[in-house]
Amino acid sequence: MKTSDFHQSKYLKRKDLDGPKVVSISEVTSETFKNSSDAKPLVYFKGMRKPLILNRTNTDAIEDIAGTDEMNDWPGVKVEIFPSTVEVNGETKDCIRVRAPDQAELPTRRPIKPAKPRAKGDDMDDEVPF
Repeated sequence: MKTSDFHQSKYLKRKDLDGPKVVSISEVTSETFKNSSDAKPLVYFKGMRKPLILNRTNTDAIEDIAGTDEMNDWPGVKVEIFPSTVEVNGETKDCIRVRAPDQAELPTRRPIKPAKPRAKGDDMDDEVPF
């Protein structure tokens, strides 16, 4: 028996993900929580029951991926959600982050391009008289 059997969250948490997952946004809504008077956006993904509460970092990421700040235009946009951690007040906390699906395939370093061969007669070693 696990504690999560009795205290399940209705929102997507890091422990709900076993690794990166490419998902398609199905709906964006908002909800006001007990500890805040401000509404927060919730994003729902096709095939997933729980929504993700959007913080500023993830909202900005989806806005960049979707190319618009109009959340009503986000359904159908594909994103990759992945488990991560964040430093909060000197403490490491679990979180979920959002990125473009193709970013996972990008190299961490730019590949070094080979130098182009010089054309004949383009030798820069000419003597310069002083």
